[in-house]
Parts: sequence; C-alpha cells; structure tokens
Amino acid sequence: MRILILSNTLNSASGWGTYARNTALGLRARGHTVRALTREKSDYDDERVWLPEPHHLLGNPFLWFWSAWAIRKAIKEFQPDIMHILVEPYVLAMPFVRLTMKKMPPWVLSIIGTYSVSPLYIFVVRKLMCDAYRRADAFAVLSHYTQKRVSESVVERCGDTCAADAQKRMMVFPLGIEDVPETPQKLDPNCRHILFVSEIKPRKGVREIIKACAEFKRTSTMPFHMHFVGNVPQSNYTDEVKKLVRDLNMESTITFHGPVPRSKLHEYYDFADLCLVLGISDGHHFEGHSLVFLEGNLRGIPAIGPIESGGEEAVLDGVSGYCVDPHKPADVAEKMRWVLEEHRIRPEDCRKWARDHSVERQAECFEGIYEKVLANT
Repeated sequence: MRILILSNTLNSASGWGTYARNTALGLRARGHTVRALTREKSDYDDERVWLPEPHHLLGNPFLWFWSAWAIRKAIKEFQPDIMHILVEPYVLAMPFVRLTMKKMPPWVLSIIGTYSVSPLYIFVVRKLMCDAYRRADAFAVLSHYTQKRVSESVVERCGDTCAADAQKRMMVFPLGIEDVPETPQKLDPNCRHILFVSEIKPRKGVREIIKACAEFKRTSTMPFHMHFVGNVPQSNYTDEVKKLVRDLNMESTITFHGPVPRSKLHEYYDFADLCLVLGISDGHHFEGHSLVFLEGNLRGIPAIGPIESGGEEAVLDGVSGYCVDPHKPADVAEKMRWVLEEHRIRPEDCRKWARDHSVERQAECFEGIYEKVLANT
C-alpha cells in the first residue's frame, strides 16, 4: 500500500511525534510505502514539510486553506492508496480539500485524546469537526475511554445519527512503543527517584502528584525525589503549582527539569524507580492514554496512573503498576509505598506488559483498518 500520514512532526521529543514516527516505521517494516506530511523536519527520509502548527487551525481560518493546499499537493504528488491523519486538528482542512479535488483517496482519522473533542466546543470549527465525524472512512481510537468520551461529545454537538454512524467506524488500537535493549537500572541505593514526563498543565494532574508526594513524605521515612521532565510554560497553573511546592515545604524533594532531548530522557528512565502521572479531566481536556507508562514498563519501572482516564488501559493494575483516584493523596501514597518500599510490582512483569504493546502490533492493526476501508471503498 501507498500510505500518506499527516502529523505535526516525526521527531520523538513529543507524544504526537513518537506516535507518528512509530506508525511510519512500523508500516514501512511491513512492506508499505509511507510518506509523511508534517510541519517540522525530522530524520525520516520520505517527508514533505508543508503543514502549519496544528493547534493554530482551531482559530485561524487562513490555515484551513493552507493545510488544504498542502494535503491536496501531497495527494497529487504521492498518489496514495489511503491517507491517515494522526493529529486531529488537521482534519479541519478536509472539507476544503474535498472542494478542490474530483477524487480523493479514502482516509482514516486517529482519535487520540483532547483534540478529538475540544474542537466540537469551539464555535468557529464545530461544523468542520462534525463533518469529519460524518465523512472519515474509519477512526483509529487510542483507548476505550477515549472512545467513550468522543461518543458522548459527538452525540451532544453533532447529533445522535452522526454519533451512531461514527461509532460503527471506530476501532480501538493498541498503542505501540519501540523496544529498547534490556540494561541494568542505575538505581540509587540512598534515594528513590520518581519520574513524570509531560508538559505542566492541569489535565496532567501535577497538583495531585505534589499533594500525593507530600503525603508520602509525611507517612514514610524513605528518601525520594520527584522529577518533572517536560515543558514548564509560563501560566497561572504553573504559578499555582510552584506555590503549592513551597507551601508544602517540598522544594528539596521536587525538581522541574523542563524539556530535555530524547537521549537525556533515557538517562532519567535509567535511574527511575517509579513513573507517576495522575491525569485528570479538565473540562473537555482529558488523557486518552499515557506513553510514559509503557516506556517506563519496558525498562522494568512500575507505573502509577489514574482511574477514569485512558491511563487505566496503559497500566495493568497490580501487574505493571497501580490505578488510583488522583484526588485521594493517601491512596496514591499507599501505592507509592507498595512500589518503593514493598516492591510488590516485579520488573519482569512490567517488561512483559510493555512488550505486548509493540510497534509491529500497532502497525498490523492499522493495516487491518486500511484493508477494511479499501475493501468497502
């Protein structure tokens, strides 16, 4: 198959980029010809860098036409059998692509998380997003939780008929992660290290993590350090988070490292004893999954993630880690003790769970979706 994928990047410094890169390489390994249409240059060797920043499409009509021009040009040049939009905001350009082409290839939309829902609540783009739910040939959905949240929002904003039709075209896929060689962890005998990897923002549950760490510090004698790795934007939420750290006297126990290169991130994984992300729903913003749990598990690191989110499907409760209520710091602290003091989660079980989420398995699932779409078309 000739497959055109759309993503803002194939650089693995971000979740979207890692997902897109694994998709391209996984499909290529299965013998397909894969071209990427992106916003940012990467080291992938078949790429056209013509797209704008995806978030900006939510409020700038000019970028709908810019993106439509880029997509149309890529289709004419590459002549794909099928197109897969991996980053949801680019779907807002599809009605304008359709207006300028007599014949379009069938196309699939990945439904990952927040940006599959939030455009439905923005007046200027709601109709365009509803159009996507009516017209996409299939939807590759990251988790059953994401499917539930999307279905509820489509019913509310696009109507029962649209939601029912879209539901028939939704297929949940297993998120794939690239395998890494099994190497001994560089664990610190004098301190336990806890790792968070993402941007500092409300739906990542950063305040909830800090409160849980304060509770763990109050109830345990185990020395530990909480590492936040990822973008620290200038925002009211960041200010609130830093004030909470001061108010709870956690300055010596918590470090905000900011964004780091992928190579440096591997070093943080090397000495981590626990991966902790407590994603919560923040209005229409939610966590569809969490790549950090699987990446940590692959290295034998247990995970603690939230209930009522896609994280429940990224963590096998009691095997690769624990699922908790982010709003109950005492419960989170208890699970931290189970991992850090009592060692109830075995590294070999974490690795086995993570290896069930291979790039090959994800690519095989996508291949099945494409074949079904092409057969129906």
